[in-house]
Amino acid sequence: MIDKFKLKFGRPQRGYRFKPGECVVNHNWAEKFRQGKSSQKQFDEMKMVVMEAGIGRETGAESYRLLYDFPSAAGSSLPEQSIDQWFAKIFVESNFETCDYPAI
Repeated sequence: MIDKFKLKFGRPQRGYRFKPGECVVNHNWAEKFRQGKSSQKQFDEMKMVVMEAGIGRETGAESYRLLYDFPSAAGSSLPEQSIDQWFAKIFVESNFETCDYPAI
């Protein structure tokens, strides 16, 4: 799991729902977990930590920089994306929810 004390987080930004340092997860994964349709391990592999909120370097648009919160970069159920990536603000805010760390 991520050692939050060794990471450098951005500053909270006005107008953004999530703050750097918060744990977030896709609504669909949270619902599957709550319904018992995914294991704790599968759910943990889908958690992400908000690193920064602001203008994305790659997109030039309001975005969040998210980091997957899992023990190993070699996880078998990872999406085919980078483990540290910028996502559009509108996408994150409409598709993610906070999760209590380490359980929702």
